[in-house]
Amino acid sequence: MATSKNRRRMLATLAAVFPLPMAEAQGVVEEIRDARNALIGTITQRGGGWLEARAASGRLVGRFDTKRRVTRDERNRLVSYGNTLSALLLCSGQVGPAR
Repeated sequence: MATSKNRRRMLATLAAVFPLPMAEAQGVVEEIRDARNALIGTITQRGGGWLEARAASGRLVGRFDTKRRVTRDERNRLVSYGNTLSALLLCSGQVGPAR
């Protein structure tokens, strides 16, 4: 019978050999930063095949459905086909029309 220390070591080895695809991993957080290294927002992997973008303040900006390959805004309106969450984050801080 394997001890808990050996069990953890075996699981770490298996995770290194057989990593989970991004679509199956949950809670993976990618930080989006500007040229001055200031945090603009985060994109987080959620269950059910969703990526969720939040501004640095924590406000939900949009979601990307990896199964249907569509991006929706915070009001669930269709924004685009494909993943444009980083563009939503960049535009989320702007007031008024983009110049």
